[in-house]
Amino acid sequence: MEAKEDRMGTPPFNTALASGNGAVCLELLNRDADVTWKHHDGASALHVAMAWVSSSHNSNLRLPPVGEEPRAVIAMMLHNGVDPTQTEGMSLEKNANRSRGMTPLETFQREIARSPWRTHEEIGKQFDKTARIINTLLEQAEKAVKLKDKGNKAFIEKKSEDALKAWKEAHEVWKKADIRRHHEAVLYSNEALCLRKMGDVEKSKEACKEGLTQYTAKRIKDKLQFNL
Repeated sequence: MEAKEDRMGTPPFNTALASGNGAVCLELLNRDADVTWKHHDGASALHVAMAWVSSSHNSNLRLPPVGEEPRAVIAMMLHNGVDPTQTEGMSLEKNANRSRGMTPLETFQREIARSPWRTHEEIGKQFDKTARIINTLLEQAEKAVKLKDKGNKAFIEKKSEDALKAWKEAHEVWKKADIRRHHEAVLYSNEALCLRKMGDVEKSKEACKEGLTQYTAKRIKDKLQFNL
């Protein structure tokens, strides 16, 4: 499932995304397909998803991004740990279709205005509804990760209460977006370490146990096990 394509070094999930085949994407994601790979230009799997949903480039070669599937695919990518704040790295001079340093949300908001699906006779209205839902999800994801980073910074600065507050807010954003698994496990791992350093061993253990109920990367699972 994770075999890499020779030229681009990307897995089958990338091919499914690039063709807009939501059904295949979901099959792979439900089997915990890796979503943390990057293209040589720094584009993440989530950037490829944005190309499917909003880009006019080669849109005629992709299945229309309508209905429940696009949102479900992006949600599952977040469940599996894709970083919604990762930016692309290719310069405009190298490829006119790429933007320097744009997050998936920024890419989506730039491309959606000129998406051919918006003016499509048959699916235009349905596509606008899908686009609004995806925009909200991406905004929530960025907000949650930024809150996590804010908490991490406070923890490094030995401001434990501020760190816990920021992580709690991040939990609330993920809950509202109905996203669990990896990103939630990371928050629990951070909280466990912070609580242990504060001397609250029981709450630290509780955080570890909660984190271990979530699917996550091995390195996060190992941290949770160690702290427990």
